[in-house]
Amino acid sequence: MDELLEKLPPILRENLLAVSLAILGFGLLVYGLIAYVAQPKKEDAITFSADDDKVDQNSKEKNDAAMLVVDVAGAVTKPGVYKVKEGSRFQDAILAAGGISVEADSDLIAKQLNLAAKLTEGIKVYVPFRGEVLGAGTSGELGSSININTASAKELDSLPGVGSVTSEKIIGGRPYSVIDELVKKKIVSQRVFEQIKEKVSVY
Repeated sequence: MDELLEKLPPILRENLLAVSLAILGFGLLVYGLIAYVAQPKKEDAITFSADDDKVDQNSKEKNDAAMLVVDVAGAVTKPGVYKVKEGSRFQDAILAAGGISVEADSDLIAKQLNLAAKLTEGIKVYVPFRGEVLGAGTSGELGSSININTASAKELDSLPGVGSVTSEKIIGGRPYSVIDELVKKKIVSQRVFEQIKEKVSVY
């Protein structure tokens, strides 16, 4: 050991302790840098604020506002209540219910059901079964009857026994699933209903 020290330059022998400490410190520094670089990085925490919840709620309300709730019944694959986009047609509601079933009366559908008609909130879409006899006012050509779900006040006013006051009541009582609801909802009297039942429809 002494021989090795003798071989060192005089300046190193005189400052051996300082040199040793410097080498040790450098080694620790290198080790620390390597350990820091090698350690896995922590993912930044994702936080949600009340504002985020408010945006999500507003988005949900906006989407709901652009939807219509309709009741699809009769000869369809999956009868039930469905949500469809605002501006959808009768055909869209029937497709949402799985389409027309094999039990549907295609002739009656062609005569009575206007698949291109626009849907309104809460309306009922009924697809007749084969051989089904519908109530009065729902047979015959669609064009020959007044649709109490979509007709204007002027069109309704043209019906016998229906004046401007009653036509407004009919509009206010919409939607109707069958024409008999004009009496059930006390929109018109039974006497007036007997006069108009052959002249009105719900499709």
